[in-house]
Amino acid sequence: MADKLFADVADMYLSVPGLVRKYFGYSEDGRTTVGIYLWQSKADADAFYSPDWIAGVTSRWGVMPTKSEWHVPQVVESAEGRVINEYTHTLADAG
Repeated sequence: MADKLFADVADMYLSVPGLVRKYFGYSEDGRTTVGIYLWQSKADADAFYSPDWIAGVTSRWGVMPTKSEWHVPQVVESAEGRVINEYTHTLADAG
């Protein structure tokens, strides 16, 4: 069921301002889902997590989302053979 829901909403994230990457996932038993977002800035993230977004997630999954924040100073793009960090590149350079 999660795979279908993920596929149904994935295109919605293609034009989100400031979103670099979003991962969709779920636990092995399928009881817990996760969305991991990489943003260009905290301001972009804060603008996205609106009451409408919370209502949409709650409606789709039947539970209100929880949110944790981390500072991400390094990103390893192994498939692309590069490391991006806050001192030499912006996350916008990650494409």
